Amino acid sequence: MNWLDDLLDVDLTTPGQWRKWFEGLHLLVVQLGLLVFGLQGMNVKRLQGVLMLMAALAVLAWISNRRRYQAMGNTPVGRIASAAQGQMALTGTARAVENGMLICPGLEMRCLWYRVIVEERNRYANAEQQYRQTTTLQSDGGFLIDDGTGECFIDPDDADIHVAEKEVGEDQYHRYTAWMIYEGDPLYVVGEFVSVRDAHIDIKTALAQKLNEMKRDQITLLARFDRNGDGRIDASEWEHARASAEQEVLAELSEANAALPAHVMRKPRDGRPFMVAIGAADENTRRYRWQAWVHLAVAALCLHGLLFVTRHPERLPAGWHHPAAQYGQIDAARTATQIS
Repeated sequence: MNWLDDLLDVDLTTPGQWRKWFEGLHLLVVQLGLLVFGLQGMNVKRLQGVLMLMAALAVLAWISNRRRYQAMGNTPVGRIASAAQGQMALTGTARAVENGMLICPGLEMRCLWYRVIVEERNRYANAEQQYRQTTTLQSDGGFLIDDGTGECFIDPDDADIHVAEKEVGEDQYHRYTAWMIYEGDPLYVVGEFVSVRDAHIDIKTALAQKLNEMKRDQITLLARFDRNGDGRIDASEWEHARASAEQEVLAELSEANAALPAHVMRKPRDGRPFMVAIGAADENTRRYRWQAWVHLAVAALCLHGLLFVTRHPERLPAGWHHPAAQYGQIDAARTATQIS
């Protein structure tokens, strides 16, 4: 049953993980449970409601997966050095920002990004239920993608990050299940590409703030700019202070701008998908396309079953409850079917 354990081994503590769980094949487990519930009690109305719910969930999952594989397939892959601003796909290699290498909790492995499910050992449970999930840890720092022409900072907030391989470790009291991005991993990223250093800087606002700070600190202001020692700042001294403040603002903004990454990939403001995946673009597109077709097939089967149960309740096994049964319609139909 390892395959079932892997299917159910998911974390649902964040909206992103709920979305990933819903889009993936984990939803099939819920639908199977719904079907079992619908078959219990031998009630046609219950089964009809369950089939309708299963079909609705499958259609929503199909739409979500279709939206994502179309976003991957229809978004052009650009080069960082010459990429246009806006929705863009990038392929390259994962790199660490300066002082950005992380240590994954529990496993003590070096990585660029991690998500860890922490489970506590229950010493009084049986062997099959010896762990219970206690918390989820996820790094909030970003990393770089390098495509050979330049580097782009990946802001992982609100990103759908897909890492297929997981690492599992244990200590005396806990088990850690981790998904990590390592330095050198091949990345495929779809999101909004922005050149941060090209952004407009409001020097006028920054200068006004600097001058207000100087006015509030009168002692320092007089010590620096009261040239004649009369205990106040006259017009010429204020012009000198203003020129000095402008030079300080330009230097501070230049230093801050140099510290920013040249390019950033982030969640699009128009709500389009923001995805980070390990592997090639075609591989990830196929995954979402395959999941979409599976959910569409499930929706078709559920609708076919709903149509069958609605039109031919007499073909259900004996003992099923149907509103028409109280009038003898179902029994008469079954009798006619048996005679024919």
